[in-house]
Amino acid sequence: MGKYSKKGKYSRKANTQRKVLTVTCAVLGVVLVLLVMILVRMNASEHQVPGVSGEDVSSTNGEEYQEKELQIQNVTEQDDTVLVETTYGTLRYPYAFSDLMSVEAEVFEDYSALNFNATLDGKTVKLYTLLFNMREGVPVGTLEVEDQMYAITAQFHDPEGVSDENIVTFYAVQETFNDVVNSLSENEGFTAAD
Repeated sequence: MGKYSKKGKYSRKANTQRKVLTVTCAVLGVVLVLLVMILVRMNASEHQVPGVSGEDVSSTNGEEYQEKELQIQNVTEQDDTVLVETTYGTLRYPYAFSDLMSVEAEVFEDYSALNFNATLDGKTVKLYTLLFNMREGVPVGTLEVEDQMYAITAQFHDPEGVSDENIVTFYAVQETFNDVVNSLSENEGFTAAD
């Protein structure tokens, strides 16, 4: 009988050690993801994108700079992608996310933004934003539109208000950023950041 109690004791100890190891790995994984996000944000704040300044920019013909208004002109499905046609150029992301994603343009006094959103848990949450003529964010590149140079940066948003069941979906949809940035290179006048 003593044999069996020892075996049970060792079995419980092994199960406890496995549980502790699993929890430790999960915590380390979360800490690693948070550290990467912090480093990306710190790195982005240290970089400046060429073509962005706090001063007014003049056009090539000497007239005063007049920023073209960023507007979404059309959103269509083409093969396995969704095309977003704007006054600055055309972007695309995978059709597989078309039921979850939406894009909206915002125009501010000194810059413009394209917000890529997801509908999760019955509400709209921001995934990432492309900023035109804004110093903040991760450098993406520059885009020339009608003789005007626009610096493009990106900001990534946290999954605020997203339920635990939809966190993985949030990050999966956020990865469409790579497709959107790749589609920028299809626009004449785009130069990727170094």
